[in-house]
Amino acid sequence: MMSSDMPEPSTNQSTAKVLFNFTPGVPAELELLAGDFVEVEKIVDDFWYFGTNLKDGTQGQFPKDFVTFIQLPTTKPSEKLLFALDSFFPETSEDLPFEKGDIIVMESKIDESWVMGRCNNQRGMFPLNYTMEFRKSTKLKSRNEVLSQVQATMSLTAQLDNELSFKAGEIIDVCKYVDDAWAEGRIGDRTGVFPLSFTTKISINS
Repeated sequence: MMSSDMPEPSTNQSTAKVLFNFTPGVPAELELLAGDFVEVEKIVDDFWYFGTNLKDGTQGQFPKDFVTFIQLPTTKPSEKLLFALDSFFPETSEDLPFEKGDIIVMESKIDESWVMGRCNNQRGMFPLNYTMEFRKSTKLKSRNEVLSQVQATMSLTAQLDNELSFKAGEIIDVCKYVDDAWAEGRIGDRTGVFPLSFTTKISINS
């Protein structure tokens, strides 16, 4: 039976928050500062990810242990995701309080300096210069993009509607990594999440 600790799949769960500063040793590596946010594009190996820093759009490899996956808030097409550069302490009851590193949904613009938004189940106004907008990854992922391929080492029967059943030996296209233990994949017309421990990574034919 599958573990009840499995994270729910989401289009946002490839986003991670940086826990520790990381200084690159080679040009292929990505500099990280604690509190930054990154979009994980793919798993390089057991110890490294490749991704994009959502603050400045730079890309490179970084250690898995330096980040943790997060769930981003749901937004409407007209809304924007911001992250707090500094803490903001409200001066009136209509202001929105937040702390450095918080993720804020910007709902609308009041003027050039102030906007309306929500954060931590609260809604209010705040100064735009306390925040920065998430940079979009230069490699836009979709549910149809194949990040890697894995081969099933044992058969698995799905226990939930959003899980993927497969037989030992089947090839699975990985469309998204949910976390270190789970991925969302596709076999033909069937899609779902599955535990990576039931599979082994293989090379995609070019």
